[in-house]
Amino acid sequence: YFSHVWDMRGLQFGSKVDLHGIQCAIGTNIASGIYEKVLKLTPDKDKALSYAKAFNYGDWANELKAFLGESADTMIALEKKEGKYNLDDHAKRLNIIVDKWDKICQIIREEIPTQKEIESILDTIGAPKTAKEIGIDCDLRTTFKATKDIRNKYVLSRLTWDLGVIDEIF
Repeated sequence: YFSHVWDMRGLQFGSKVDLHGIQCAIGTNIASGIYEKVLKLTPDKDKALSYAKAFNYGDWANELKAFLGESADTMIALEKKEGKYNLDDHAKRLNIIVDKWDKICQIIREEIPTQKEIESILDTIGAPKTAKEIGIDCDLRTTFKATKDIRNKYVLSRLTWDLGVIDEIF
């Protein structure tokens, strides 16, 4: 989803973009590093519930609009249907996350290559590893945060939001 966000910014603001596959490889590299940080976490229910309670969707929607321009409108409309920021729904997801944390970590370890492994592959084929290398200079933290709102799928950024660590994990 990093690539989608960069493409949206490119369409709206004329900012630099590259081939979709190259952007996806870089996004995968970034995400792998974040997954490694997630594996070091111990879910803190109180922290996560407090984070969700303090979250102001109106402020976030404004930040999204500033970051993505008109592209954010679709994402904001999608949230009206999804309701992923609903506190009761968040609490239910959080309970599942906490109950299944060991299994979640096991799946991450089994399914997600390490950042070192991804960078080795990218080095082997002479591919760029960072957004900066391809001229993308927008705020990567905001890019990551925006990825949770692109589609109605449960992705890494949603997990970090549910855990209340999205602002500090990147």
